[in-house]
Amino acid sequence: MKADRLNFRIWNTATKQMSDPVSLFQLTPWMPPPKGVPLIWLQSTGITDNGGVEVFEGDVTRDKHGRWYKVYWSSGNNEWGPEAGWRMLKYNLQESFPLHALTLAKMGEHVIGNI
Repeated sequence: MKADRLNFRIWNTATKQMSDPVSLFQLTPWMPPPKGVPLIWLQSTGITDNGGVEVFEGDVTRDKHGRWYKVYWSSGNNEWGPEAGWRMLKYNLQESFPLHALTLAKMGEHVIGNI
């Protein structure tokens, strides 16, 4: 599946399983979630890492120096800056910066998991 901001992965909190990516256009009204099971929807950033893996909200990446980052959506005007958009939070929680394909390429980023 091509990386697209309309792709989602769904975390089933009951089974502790992550779905394969699904396009918003593939969802239908007759696919309701199981009753009483909270599902967590994780949106695609529309960007792929250096290995071609689609990057989703909540993903953890590691750069070529072994530093870890968490991908998240910022609505802006918070402690990390005024800009809204996808951001990467450094593992030490001291630094955050915008997520861009160029940033991933320069840093040698690879998705290693999801929180």
